[in-house]
Amino acid sequence: MRCIFPVSLFIVLWFAGACRREENQEPLRFITRWEVKPSFKYDLCSFAGIMTGREFYTRYYPEMYAEWKKRLTPAAAFALKKIDEIIGPETPPGPRLCLIFSAMADNDDSLSAIFRSLDRHDALPRASSNSAHGHRLDLQQWQALKPHLRLFLEFAQKENFESYWRQNLFPAINRQAPYLYQELQAFDVIGDLERFLVDWNFPDTIRVHVVRLLQPHALRLSGQRYVTDGSYPIHVTVRSAYHELVHPYAERLVDSLLAAPFKRLEDDSFLQLTMARLNRNTGYKNFRPFFHEEVAVAAEAWVAERRRMISQITHTSSSERDPQRAIRRYLAEQDEGMHVLAAVIYSYLAEGMKDDGQSYADFLRRLFDGGRLAPGKIEERYNKFMNVQ
Repeated sequence: MRCIFPVSLFIVLWFAGACRREENQEPLRFITRWEVKPSFKYDLCSFAGIMTGREFYTRYYPEMYAEWKKRLTPAAAFALKKIDEIIGPETPPGPRLCLIFSAMADNDDSLSAIFRSLDRHDALPRASSNSAHGHRLDLQQWQALKPHLRLFLEFAQKENFESYWRQNLFPAINRQAPYLYQELQAFDVIGDLERFLVDWNFPDTIRVHVVRLLQPHALRLSGQRYVTDGSYPIHVTVRSAYHELVHPYAERLVDSLLAAPFKRLEDDSFLQLTMARLNRNTGYKNFRPFFHEEVAVAAEAWVAERRRMISQITHTSSSERDPQRAIRRYLAEQDEGMHVLAAVIYSYLAEGMKDDGQSYADFLRRLFDGGRLAPGKIEERYNKFMNVQ
């Protein structure tokens, strides 16, 4: 009986102190400023990707591909073949062209403006190499692509593709853009990411370029611009923003801050088997881009599901028995099940191993230092997380 009063008093005092701390805490500040803009230029690049004839794209746009294939001249067909070869089988041609053309001014958004840019942008590849997915061989690739792109653009101009776009694609984009802008106001993507990453700050504006021919991609350009398909539901568009914006941070971790432990992780036999499967199916040729993606996917899944977006994408609700059910389904189904390392990283996030004030970099460093992310440890942890009954 003698201990009841002190314990009760302690609880009362702790509760009062917690209330005072809560009162003194600064409310979360909404950071993100959204801009939404239609884009002919990026639909044109995606159109070129479709017309290369890769099955990956033609299955999303079979009627359009069949219609325009009949119009292809031998010169345009040859140009598309060369564009596809130069870009290479490991890179999606439409998104790659979007990244290159993003070095042009955003208002260069007609065929005539694009032709003028082709003539005056000798520095275009150097500008493009500053983008998130730039390559050191941009200049060489650009010089090889340029004559074939010109041939394809001349075909598009002769066949009035711009008029086709304005009549058949732009009306839907123009209807969707104002609604997309209004819906985006509810999502503080930058604030959510900064609070999760802790040691990274973003500019406050995200510009979203809306197109109609981008499926199944979302695409980050240089800076905080990205391209989304207007047909995507809002939760897909916002999840894509989380994913694309976290990529520079993920690349910094893999390439510099935690380069040595990630390099050692290449010796994991389970990851090697995963890479061999990916190399056949998705074009991944080495571990670095795979690690970039896995670090980004784990962060994106954690932050997006706090807003219930993964549950909406997978049409899955969590339960007390399996609160991570939506995440397991998402990671199993996305990108042919490649996200095995993302699942392992996420599993430790779900266990609460990242404190609110701890950076994502320090969280991953702690996993490496503690031997949790080490060769020989990935498969068992992956199976334990993914195979909850």
